[in-house]
Amino acid sequence: MSNIKKKLKIAKTTMRGKKRYLAFRVLPDSNLFSKAEVEEAIWNNLLSLYGIRGCAIIRPWLIYWDKNKNYGILRYSLVMNNEVRASFLFLDRISKQRVIVLTHKISGNINKLLNS
Repeated sequence: MSNIKKKLKIAKTTMRGKKRYLAFRVLPDSNLFSKAEVEEAIWNNLLSLYGIRGCAIIRPWLIYWDKNKNYGILRYSLVMNNEVRASFLFLDRISKQRVIVLTHKISGNINKLLNS
């Protein structure tokens, strides 16, 4: 027997599932939130609405957060597109402060969101 470690194969792109990117902005601008605070608020909101199984299907991931502009980009599964959009309607508190979350744009390509 050989003690050579084998690398795991990376799943093909066709097997991974399609993703969508949602650009959003948090109002009011006077309160600057950290990435961790926004991430926690999004996760708690999705967990309360759809539970653990729903979050496993959605696979949310905050991939970009600009603290100075309160602007972020969330990556999630295409399968639950309408559910994620609806969950942002119920996101009204971040770190116990009342906020309004505005959805700017949804795209299948992250570069379109970063350049706009």
